[in-house]
Amino acid sequence: MPRGIRNNNPGNLNFVGQRGAVRESPNGRFAKFNTAFEGLQALSSQLNRYAERGLNTVEKIISTWAPTSENNTRAYIDKISGKLGVSPDTVLNLSNPAVMTSLMSGIVEHENGRQPYSQAMLYQAANAGMGNNIDQNITINVEGAPDPYATANAIADKQTGINARLIGQLTQRAY
Repeated sequence: MPRGIRNNNPGNLNFVGQRGAVRESPNGRFAKFNTAFEGLQALSSQLNRYAERGLNTVEKIISTWAPTSENNTRAYIDKISGKLGVSPDTVLNLSNPAVMTSLMSGIVEHENGRQPYSQAMLYQAANAGMGNNIDQNITINVEGAPDPYATANAIADKQTGINARLIGQLTQRAY
């Protein structure tokens, strides 16, 4: 399993004392979070800090995130730019949760070789990292079914898929 996923740190953030994080090992460089959501939220928070410092293009963000001393930064920039459908020097509106979600998704995929998290989870973590907490609770009561618990879970899974498709539609042209 890739380190970022194993450590619930999908962006492979260095440990700098983030809330809820510990070092991956006693002398380790990378942060380890309790949940993937916390790691994604920390990723959003870091990208938000970059934007506050004027790092608001794919080229500026990735050049800082993944310096050439450790990465093929040009390939990383090209991959993220292609995923977002923008040129490397396009100014991104990182205060838009849909843009932040798309950027985070690309970083997670590049850092781990895959992107295993739902769009809904990425979107909620992006919002939380930006200080926009979304509190969405759905209560499903099922009566008269042979297995009410399984029926409620099936309904919840369908709703998650609907939400992910809706978020995907909202993120298509949010730049």
